[in-house]
Amino acid sequence: MNRVPVKRWLGIDGVDLAIQAGVTVCVATLLTMAGNEHTGIPFLSITGLSLGILAIRRALARRRGDLDSPEVSGSYVLDLEHRVAELESNQQRMFEMEERIDFAERLLAQQRQPEQLP
Repeated sequence: MNRVPVKRWLGIDGVDLAIQAGVTVCVATLLTMAGNEHTGIPFLSITGLSLGILAIRRALARRRGDLDSPEVSGSYVLDLEHRVAELESNQQRMFEMEERIDFAERLLAQQRQPEQLP
């Protein structure tokens, strides 16, 4: 099972995210149980505030460099191009070896056929 890299996406780990979600739910529940006639408004307000705090924490993590950046460096692209060229070279070598094995099998089959005839 693949784990979701929460820290690389949000800048906070899963425990911090769970704590923030838990506090958000608790505060929103307390405010909605306070007897306000518009129970949805406090819940939505607290949820929005929590998402805003999460966005601020993510921005701070991006500033610190804790997030994966979508930009790809030039050296990374060059490394990938080198790997692709190497794979293509290995694929060509594999094709040549397959041809040689087929040729060797045909030669062996031709040598065995005269022995099998009575």
